[in-house]
Amino acid sequence: MNDPQTAYLQMIPSEIWEACWRLCSTRQLRRISLVCWLFRSMCLPLLFPDQHFDVIRV
Repeated sequence: MNDPQTAYLQMIPSEIWEACWRLCSTRQLRRISLVCWLFRSMCLPLLFPDQHFDVIRV
């Protein structure tokens, strides 16, 4: 009964996530960016379009 976990991040392309997040408010984007490092790296350009960050995963 132990089903392997489904890797939803790999199932859904980053372009789909980004298209959805373009409809979000700044407040919603900040909350999404707290979910995981991948979401953060994808949300930062939407939150700060004129600034560039080198996101390093520790």
